[in-house]
Formats: sequence, C-alpha cells, structure tokens
Amino acid sequence: MRVFVNQDKKNYPEGTTIAEIVKKTSYNDKSYNVVRNGKLVKKENYQKTTINENDKIRILPFAMGG
Repeated sequence: MRVFVNQDKKNYPEGTTIAEIVKKTSYNDKSYNVVRNGKLVKKENYQKTTINENDKIRILPFAMGG
C-alpha cells in the first residue's frame, strides 16, 4: 500500500506498523515524534498502530538547543 513518509511516496505491505516504518529510517536511534494524518501518535502505540493506504506520516526529530 502507498503511504507518504515525510512527503516521500513509499510502499509498505498491509499490517505495517509505525514502529516498522521508523526502524527503516535514519530516525530510529534519535529522539523524535511521529504524526499520522495530522495527529500525534504516542510512542507506546507505535508497535500497535498500523498504517492505511494514503496515510501521511511525519517523523519529526526533537530540536535541541541551548
């Protein structure tokens, strides 16, 4: 199924979770938030939140500053 991850078109099989998508990105070892279709996904729900056709996933790294 087709989804958009940070505005890039990607194809994933049905049943793919947010956790699986993040694992395939460079954000996997960093601090980040995930927004799905404009709504924040809680980190504890990444493993059980599956994607749907045409979902818009945004992976947003935390900005560190001083």
